[in-house]
Amino acid sequence: MDRTKVGLSSDADGRLSITTADASLELPRSFSGGLVDLAHAVILLLRGVERATGEWAVASWSIPPGTYLWTLDRHEQTVSVSVEWFPGQFLGTSTGKGELVFHAECGLRRFAVQLKNQLQGLLADDANPSFDLRLSMYRKLDDTLREENSARPD
Repeated sequence: MDRTKVGLSSDADGRLSITTADASLELPRSFSGGLVDLAHAVILLLRGVERATGEWAVASWSIPPGTYLWTLDRHEQTVSVSVEWFPGQFLGTSTGKGELVFHAECGLRRFAVQLKNQLQGLLADDANPSFDLRLSMYRKLDDTLREENSARPD
């Protein structure tokens, strides 16, 4: 499977950018869980789950007037990242097929580390109401990366 270098960046307001050399997607602040939901899905992949979707891993990005639904598929140490846009729909009400607005394949560990770094950057804002949730998910992701690293053969 061909891997692409994927970049993740976010800001204090909760906006997220995901980019490759050929494509980029800018997501506004999410009303669902944004980075925290995405981190939960990545933790599942690191623990061996092959597919994480918004239906059960809640990797969604809800904003008026719709929802971005992330689907993450693991293929050994590579993750396929697809983002679909469902206009006029919110989490739990999606029916039919959304519009594919982003797709890339990259190293799972690298993607997880970038996501952890974005969560860490947001922890500076401890006055944010979601601080405790962000801190908890950051710690879970960090612990999972450490476990995955120690399980690697030398």
